Amino acid sequence: MSLTEDIKAICESVGVSLYDVETAREFDENIFRVFIVAEGGVDVDKCAHVSRLLSPLFDVHPPMSGEYRLEVSSPGIERALKTPEHYRLSVGENVKITTNEGEKLKGKLIDSNDTEFVLQVDDQEIVFEYPQIKKARTYFEW
Repeated sequence: MSLTEDIKAICESVGVSLYDVETAREFDENIFRVFIVAEGGVDVDKCAHVSRLLSPLFDVHPPMSGEYRLEVSSPGIERALKTPEHYRLSVGENVKITTNEGEKLKGKLIDSNDTEFVLQVDDQEIVFEYPQIKKARTYFEW
């Protein structure tokens, strides 16, 4: 099993799903972030519980070399879309994308499957295959 698969299994054992992991360096500190989602949302208690369960795993199999800080949180209302599963979880939400050609579009994500997604821009439905997309994220209109 890979480390990501181990993290996923631990998350699922307590009723949450692994959304993504990322590493970051901020203010001379290494950070390993674990983003989780759950039916009904994610709260501080769920994040703390997952963090406590991951700590022993990371004592044996550190996710990064050297010292780091572990953060467990929700991916947030405005989150990156990287996998088909991310798109499926976001159907019905507002999405902004940048294509590989540099075109930037905003619209509503209306459908998604393993190979493509449909974005409604104004009155037009546009189908994109995932390899066409350089960057995508949900956004919230305040």
